[in-house]
Amino acid sequence: MIEKLRLLCLYAASADDALLEKMLFLAAEFAPPCLSDKLKERAVLYYAGYLAVNALSAAAQGAVVMPVGVVSEREGDLSRSYGNNGGDPCGYLAQYQKLADLCKRGAIIVSQYGGGCGCGN
Repeated sequence: MIEKLRLLCLYAASADDALLEKMLFLAAEFAPPCLSDKLKERAVLYYAGYLAVNALSAAAQGAVVMPVGVVSEREGDLSRSYGNNGGDPCGYLAQYQKLADLCKRGAIIVSQYGGGCGCGN
């Protein structure tokens, strides 16, 4: 699975095996339950890639990376500014979210007949 992660998420390829294994373990907890095994594995790989890139970025900066969408923080007044901070520069979180969105429930059914889909009959 680590090799697949390195192939799919090139920005995480430079990480060592221990970090990638840890990220895969964490990402597996967030696997969308409704997906097929193949799509579920891809979602886990993308989420692990996102986590690994953030971990590598934090290590390179020597600090904690700001969460996605947070531009600045101040502790004195406890204020946060939101905006686009490029927290997902590789698009791995966006790819994960596309797959996770497939599990969302709900639909609007429109019909030319008054009874809708007839599901409740």
